[in-house]
Amino acid sequence: MPRRKKSAQSKPILISFLREETPSPHILNLRETLAEPAEKTIEWKPNAFERVLSQPLSSFKSPATEIEDILEEKPMVVEQGVFFDSDDDEEELEVGAVSRWKMPDFNFSLPRISLPNISWPQWPQFSLPVLRPAFAFKHAGLYGFVLFALVLTLPLPAFSTYASLRKTQNQIIQLGTEAFNHLESGQSALLAKDMIGATKDLQTALDLFSQTQKELKGINPILRAALAVIPGVRQKYLNGEHLMMAGTNLSVAALPLIQAADVSLDKPLSEQLEHFDAILTQVAPRFKAVAEHLQQVDASALPDAEQEKFLSIRDKVEWLASDLEKIQPLLANLSMILGGDSAKRYLLIFQNDTELRPTGGFIGSFALLDVDKGKIKKLDLPGGGSYEMQGALKAAILPPPPLQLLKARWEFQDANWFPDFPTSAKKIMWFYEKGGGPTVDGVLAFDTRLFIDLLKITGPIEMSEYGLTVDEQNFVAVTQKQVEIDYDKTENKPKQFLADLAPKVIEKLLNNTSEFLPLLGALNKNLAERHLQMYFSNDDLEKFFIDSGWAGKLKDNPQGDYLAVINTNIAGGKTDGVIKQTINHQAKIEVDGSIVNVVTITREHQGRPGDVFTDWQNVGYLRLYAPEGSRLIKADGFTYPEEKLFKVAEKWYKLDEDLQAVEQEQTIDETSGTIITKEFGKTSFGNWVMTKPGQTTTVSFTYRLPFKLLNNSDYLSYSLLAQKQAGRVADGFFSHISIPTEWQVVWRDPAEIELNGNQLNYSTDLREDKYFGFVIKR
Repeated sequence: MPRRKKSAQSKPILISFLREETPSPHILNLRETLAEPAEKTIEWKPNAFERVLSQPLSSFKSPATEIEDILEEKPMVVEQGVFFDSDDDEEELEVGAVSRWKMPDFNFSLPRISLPNISWPQWPQFSLPVLRPAFAFKHAGLYGFVLFALVLTLPLPAFSTYASLRKTQNQIIQLGTEAFNHLESGQSALLAKDMIGATKDLQTALDLFSQTQKELKGINPILRAALAVIPGVRQKYLNGEHLMMAGTNLSVAALPLIQAADVSLDKPLSEQLEHFDAILTQVAPRFKAVAEHLQQVDASALPDAEQEKFLSIRDKVEWLASDLEKIQPLLANLSMILGGDSAKRYLLIFQNDTELRPTGGFIGSFALLDVDKGKIKKLDLPGGGSYEMQGALKAAILPPPPLQLLKARWEFQDANWFPDFPTSAKKIMWFYEKGGGPTVDGVLAFDTRLFIDLLKITGPIEMSEYGLTVDEQNFVAVTQKQVEIDYDKTENKPKQFLADLAPKVIEKLLNNTSEFLPLLGALNKNLAERHLQMYFSNDDLEKFFIDSGWAGKLKDNPQGDYLAVINTNIAGGKTDGVIKQTINHQAKIEVDGSIVNVVTITREHQGRPGDVFTDWQNVGYLRLYAPEGSRLIKADGFTYPEEKLFKVAEKWYKLDEDLQAVEQEQTIDETSGTIITKEFGKTSFGNWVMTKPGQTTTVSFTYRLPFKLLNNSDYLSYSLLAQKQAGRVADGFFSHISIPTEWQVVWRDPAEIELNGNQLNYSTDLREDKYFGFVIKR
């Protein structure tokens, strides 16, 4: 690690947090949960054996290490249970000398020598508060683990045999308690935007952590070596070291973040992005180090009551470290996206996920965005919404057959028919240009979930002209009512509410650099969960987003199984927000390696009777995507709308070339009416599902995969990529895979896959795409 530079004037940093729906009443209150060490302790009186034993050890006192060396120049490592500088050869030799040290001769004999039991101080019982930190990238939780660091640091080996350790232990307790108290104060100051106070407290915490480590290193090396090998003590000792290093790295990581707020809004956004990129370059390795040290902690050595909480906190820190690594490349490309090199023009697509479509929702509104050097030059959001494009459309083409339940002509608002977002984005651009719109550099599509996360950052937005306040809690209900019911029928601009709201949200975000990191976190989360999808005409940008898994592209699983369930709401009202969907995947692997899948989709309509938006029958066209060449065996449970409801197209309407290029080799299963096509290197099975309020519909597809597992090896592998639909929050997903009884599973990933006899079971929420697999020995 590079040495921390000393500076008379340290720049302030900021850690901001997304506001959760239920803010925690407090972040940490260590004064209530941790008792100060007692000022007076019972005097220890060694017996004769202890006096003799302690004498030679008292002469081994290692020199104190400079604070800067502890924190920066020489990263601590743990080797064979000993805590020392990686390049401190002298100390390492002292530790290595333990095996050569001999107890001096005694002038008396002891027929039986029994060392006194190791005594550990009794620490007060406490329970962690439910932390809901105000900033979370995908999964936040930064400070909670310090409680465990303190708990594990306090009981560092305190042998009743050595009086010097009693004093050292009390000193560590005092320093550790004070360090975490300042860390707590620093966090409170950060949340209160008190940069000077936050900087002071975090620096004090850092100094106290270094002093605590000096005390640890001050324990004579022979005794430290002994502590690291004594059964029952070793892991507690190592836990204390790793947790103290985690706390130190956290403090070091916090200080550069304050600099994120020290940037002028007058500077071009490209310069601001470079500033934040430099900050993250410093911070990300530190959080990674925090995660690595926590990973080395043996949770089983913790008090039983605290183990589950520690594991949860460790997971959150690991997720945060992972998020920071993902955000850095996103940040590096934001400058280009926002016109850092040249002016850009984008088509923004507002998708209503309560009326689900393949790429996330019905296109109710759109906007034209011009940016240059990070500055918004123009944001034009038509108050009439996407239907304003109807009159100007200069193309008469036939829509996909299911969409003819709505329209005989394919139009802009229904352009996102393809679940592969790059393909739909190109079609959206095609319709936009055919409707008189200009050429754009890309398409950015998002649904209500992104807006909700942005409102968590901005806080409530006052809409005085409407007499309303919009926040993350009421956004969906208020917006839906304004654009569907309460708009001015004479002016007939139902989407004007969104046109007025969007600029206020954007302005509040761009004018507060202290919320830039939470904004990056929200973007990262929504990209991963496909509530935000981007397509760029620039090949380099598009490749970056495809490689990052953020382009909304249908993925491939070569030589493996694949599953995606795509719903398209067609004349089903705003009901998808109240549809609970579960996907049950069953695969039977035969002795010859062939595989038959049965996929069952259950849709429960939880709409409220009488509700103007949800008391509607959900009507949808459902497509299941499987590996190319899969052969349908049967399909059950589907209901087809009455044919008389479908619109008849004019004779001169033409077939769409893009649709023909995507949907190839179409056939129809005569028994079920299932439409089978080859799309995007996959086989698609499509049919209708209709669910009334208060009812549950179950449909299923049974099909044989086009490949077998058999090969020339005794080891066979199976994998499944389950891809979520954009716009859905988190469908329940269950997979049950049976193998021949004589086969044996030798490896599986993730570890959550359960093995029950000859069946493997895996359950999760499809909040993001999921990939799992296993290896079988025949």
